[in-house]
Amino acid sequence: MIRKTKVDAETKRTITEDNKKAKRPNLAPLPAIGTRAKRTRTTTENDIVRFADVSGDHNPLHLDAAYAAQTLFGERVAHGMLTASMISAILGNDLPGPGTIYLGQTLKSLGAVHIGDTVTASVEVIAVREDKRLLTLRTDCINQHGSVVLTGEATVKYAKEAGAI
Repeated sequence: MIRKTKVDAETKRTITEDNKKAKRPNLAPLPAIGTRAKRTRTTTENDIVRFADVSGDHNPLHLDAAYAAQTLFGERVAHGMLTASMISAILGNDLPGPGTIYLGQTLKSLGAVHIGDTVTASVEVIAVREDKRLLTLRTDCINQHGSVVLTGEATVKYAKEAGAI
């Protein structure tokens, strides 16, 4: 025998909210719009060689000085994605930090990074969607001369549990 129970709208809403809370752990607060973080690194010969090995990108523009000398750059340049990986380091370690899930990234290369260049990558929260725990961040990489070499926007989900390391 099936018994039907009448549940008023207020009770139904409370039950639904309790179920949502039970399925969702206690999450760390989202950073506010305007929050920023940055990291600085000098690009080395070893960085480029190791990145080529890990990525499989052995374009002679990155690895062959004689070849690169004949290009518009006149010398070897770092992989664009090597520079972009500095953004990933910030997102996963600093802002928002551990618990970040990278959903998307737009990138526009505006200049080359050469061996010995010092690049500062920065991110800034420009939009927050609380209900989905999504953040949009402006992403920039600037060389030691103040020139923007890479710019774009990242979208991430922040799922760090409160109290987690």
